[in-house]
Amino acid sequence: MQKDDVTRPRTPERYLDYLQNLARSAAPPRIRATNSPSDLVQETMRIACEKADQFRGTKDTQYRSWLRHILSQQIALACRRLIPLAGRPVSIHAQSGEAVGGTPADDSTPSKALVRSERALRLAAALGRLPAEQRQALELRYFENLRVTDVAARMNRSEGSVSGLIGRGSRALQRELKGS
Repeated sequence: MQKDDVTRPRTPERYLDYLQNLARSAAPPRIRATNSPSDLVQETMRIACEKADQFRGTKDTQYRSWLRHILSQQIALACRRLIPLAGRPVSIHAQSGEAVGGTPADDSTPSKALVRSERALRLAAALGRLPAEQRQALELRYFENLRVTDVAARMNRSEGSVSGLIGRGSRALQRELKGS
């Protein structure tokens, strides 16, 4: 049996940190202003529990893909509510490194896709354990690709303070990921 086979009951709670991380990075700032990532994830988890019998896959990667699809739908719905005429579909599949069917987005092997998925889960969990300000600074800097000056302006802090948050957060992530 492959490591990726799912023999235990599927519960979206196992992927809470992963979904939180995706929601924070995928939802546009205007959406996050009116819909917190936690609200989007909570609705995603509610739908996943409600429609669990509709999931037809057998592997963790397929289940994560299914959860990402539900989250993507929730973000798109929030976009349509906020901007009714501009309702472009929102895709978070490319950010996770997997295509919709749970297969690798590039030409890598299944084992590389599994390793990448496991790393994404570990990173999401580690980010979830960081202090809120360190997590926010890292997300703005690396997920939204903002410069330190822009992160400082968004967080209403000095550039030196933001640099410190990013440095401490990065070191904490490195320590945690090396330990797991």
